Amino acid sequence: RGRIVADHSMADLLAIYRKENYEITLAGTLPEPVPAWAEGLAVTVENDHTTLGGGITDQGRLHDLLDHLRIDGLVLVAVRRVEPTLEDVFVELTGSAQSEVS
Repeated sequence: RGRIVADHSMADLLAIYRKENYEITLAGTLPEPVPAWAEGLAVTVENDHTTLGGGITDQGRLHDLLDHLRIDGLVLVAVRRVEPTLEDVFVELTGSAQSEVS
């Protein structure tokens, strides 16, 4: 049986589940082996660009990473804040609902 786990507008749900999460795009690739400062991050290489994300959840971590990029001479292409999608909210809600039921 189904049940309602949230009764908010789409905009409210997205705002409620918004987290500080960032994605950094670089020109080229990271040196091998992957530097210690990038451990724990999702690293994706596509079209001669590298994207780092997944573990950048606050401003302090973001600034530390940007410092390492500068020190290592890596070319910064973009930094963007990642907003939650409705799928992210759904997983968050149903995951919480599942643990409450158990």
